[in-house]
Amino acid sequence: MRGRNTSLSALLVAAGLLLTVIVWIVLAPTQFGGQATYVIINGNSMEPGLHAGDLVVLRQADSFAIGDIVTYRHPDVGTVIHRIIAQRGDRYIFQGDNNAWVDSYEPTQSELIGKYWVFMPGAGAVLENLRNPWLMALFAAVIGIAIVTPVSAGQIHRVRQRRRSATAQKERAVNSNSRSDTDILLLLTVLALTSALVALYAFTRSTTQIVPVESFYTQRGSFRYTADAPPGLYSNDTAQTGEPIFRKVINRVEIGFDYLFEAAELGEMAGAASMEALLISESGWQRRLPLQEENTFQGNGVSLHAVLDLDEIQRLIDSVQLQTGVTSSRHELRIVPHISISGLLGGENVQDSFAPVLVFALDPFQLSLAQTNDSDQLEPVQEGRTLRQAESPSLLRFLAFSVSIEALRLFSILGALLASLGVALAVWLVRQRRRRPAIEYIRERYGPLIVTVQNSSLGAEGAAVYLTNIEDLAKIAERTGRMILCEELQAVWRLSVYDEAVVYRFEVHRHGAADGAPKEE
Repeated sequence: MRGRNTSLSALLVAAGLLLTVIVWIVLAPTQFGGQATYVIINGNSMEPGLHAGDLVVLRQADSFAIGDIVTYRHPDVGTVIHRIIAQRGDRYIFQGDNNAWVDSYEPTQSELIGKYWVFMPGAGAVLENLRNPWLMALFAAVIGIAIVTPVSAGQIHRVRQRRRSATAQKERAVNSNSRSDTDILLLLTVLALTSALVALYAFTRSTTQIVPVESFYTQRGSFRYTADAPPGLYSNDTAQTGEPIFRKVINRVEIGFDYLFEAAELGEMAGAASMEALLISESGWQRRLPLQEENTFQGNGVSLHAVLDLDEIQRLIDSVQLQTGVTSSRHELRIVPHISISGLLGGENVQDSFAPVLVFALDPFQLSLAQTNDSDQLEPVQEGRTLRQAESPSLLRFLAFSVSIEALRLFSILGALLASLGVALAVWLVRQRRRRPAIEYIRERYGPLIVTVQNSSLGAEGAAVYLTNIEDLAKIAERTGRMILCEELQAVWRLSVYDEAVVYRFEVHRHGAADGAPKEE
């Protein structure tokens, strides 16, 4: 009986531990590696759904949609729990259900704490009240009593335990074989229960989820210019990119610009490109000079070419100075390509523009690259990103670990199969065991209590009580602290326990199978 109670207790402990793990996975705070965040409602902005003093449990999420109740971090106010009513780019727009105005702050996804999962009416107010010093002192006193009481009780328990140790030792020996069977059954039960709970969780959730995915891209440009020059003035008789252009011997400069759109998962792209020059004087006067008209292109790159006629630019400067009477010896000449591009990136539409600037300093003697804040204006780069919705495996996160819902489903199926195979094997072993002679079954189960004797005449003069099953005889042996004497007779095995003037007996056929309780002779 005690063996059964022990097994039942072990089963309850295992189930309790399993339930504790599940509760921890579901309700563990994010501070301890869980997925839950707890918020106490302050105010009436979310009425009539949520009231002041309610406790809201939030769950971490990979995506948020319009209509979700979400808590976010406000840089000035702190945590705010409101409903998403719109999305503008990568920012979310919130409003309280009981508010007539929209929240002024628009957080990004990195500032969202979690999505509403469940709430407990009034639980937040109870938690707030528990912070009262007197209640905390009372709670500490209760905990202290709860700790001291088991210590005192434990001393009494140890005295009683020593008195029962001898009897318990024998009982453990008798039940060792049956307990191993019980342990196997316990293991199979825990496995089946775990598989069932995991299956309940995994098969009630989708294996995939829609999550926002950022796709990054880069727009690169490369300016170049060349000009033919008299022999001996430049290397190879040509002015190259980065070198000054001496106006006394050079009046035409070829300008080139190469554009490239780079990204992973790049689809079909197309765009339009043009190039112009912007002439700016020291007084602030400026004039746009078209260099290349807008042309469309296919693909993710294009090259632009144009020619600067420095004599024509000088004639324009002279004309303006003649008409205005304002002279300027230095001008700034900006080369500006205009690129607009659109297409598919990761299956989603993307559209952007690129207009880098190459700045020259122009004076009566030379055209040279100007000093700007841009470290490398010859190789301009512009980064960009798009936000798209994509399908991702659903995950269960626990502490620093995560496992997919699909893997949980597979685990539950394998666990159920193993538990079923284990039960089938256990049934087969039990049937095989019961086909053996009954005496072997009895020796296996009650071996530590059985002593084999020959020609025993003990108890011949006393009263004999014949029992109908071996279990009752084993209980008598355990209670009286006596051994079971096993004697081989002509047709039966006789098992006896002698208790003063009474002998308790159980007899079984020598070739009887262990299918059920051995029958009396």
